[in-house]
Amino acid sequence: MIPFVFLFNAGYAVAVTPLQVAYPLELWPFQLRSRGLSVAWMIMILALIFNVFVNPIALSAIGWKYYIVYAALLLSYGLVIFFFYPETRGRTLEISVIFGDVPDGLYSDELGTKQVVEEADAKYLG
Repeated sequence: MIPFVFLFNAGYAVAVTPLQVAYPLELWPFQLRSRGLSVAWMIMILALIFNVFVNPIALSAIGWKYYIVYAALLLSYGLVIFFFYPETRGRTLEISVIFGDVPDGLYSDELGTKQVVEEADAKYLG
């Protein structure tokens, strides 16, 4: 059982830990990113405090069965993420159009690229 705890921690550190910063930053509009990340970190710190103080008590009370609680929580988190979190793969950093923060077409990759090329040509080519 102990090797599986280490395997879980290794997988978590590689897959989930970087997303704790990256995903909330992608979800919040630019003006609210600092507040959104602060709220996300506050929730994570509260969860860590819960884990530090409650896990030893629960583990001593029900023993190995407490791992079933963790498995159920991970399954429920996975289902929530799968069904309710929007897909951000392949999107630009400003994906506010997906979440309805700005009207469609305000952030256009084609228009933005054309504008950057024209500005660069005007600046460097005269």
